Amino acid sequence: MSARSTQARQLGYEVIHELGLHHAEVRWSGQRKTGSFGGWRVEWTNGPSVPGMRTFIERHAARFPAVPIADLSYDRCGTGLAEAIALLLYVDRDRSWVDCIETSLIPSAFDAVDWPERADQVWFERARALLRHTPDASRSTVTAYAVRALARHARVGWGNALAWLDRLVVEHGAVADASNVVDLASRRETYLANRVRQQR
Repeated sequence: MSARSTQARQLGYEVIHELGLHHAEVRWSGQRKTGSFGGWRVEWTNGPSVPGMRTFIERHAARFPAVPIADLSYDRCGTGLAEAIALLLYVDRDRSWVDCIETSLIPSAFDAVDWPERADQVWFERARALLRHTPDASRSTVTAYAVRALARHARVGWGNALAWLDRLVVEHGAVADASNVVDLASRRETYLANRVRQQR
């Protein structure tokens, strides 16, 4: 492995350790032999925005002289939950976006919001409610269906949209509590039935 590759890997570890990210790496993308697009890239999930990551990398550049810091490209990926939080925070911070809520706003919101995973708990709960508001319960991304519903409530006012999300949070909590009660009751019945069988 070349000195550049070794230091790029070390820089990736530094990013994970110092920033507390779950995933980050500095690697070569593309293949020189086939002539496809290539270059050294910083890739990470959630965490700081691109300007924030660039600042961090530049501040640590002296420790990794073999890495072509000036030529690095930056690729930040987001989880569905982080993107949902970012969308809500983005609109909450700048209410001029209230009338423009649509799925195409999500990338801009995510690019603009640093550390969505560090938001207050209320935003986590609202974002989870938005993710769950879909006919397809298996989806882990913000669906067009959910965004349209958010936009519809926001047209009445952003406070109305937040109140709707808070109702969804409460409703989901009630459903979860009810399912836990049923589950505990069924466990108790199973336990008692097993005890009766053992005593025979």
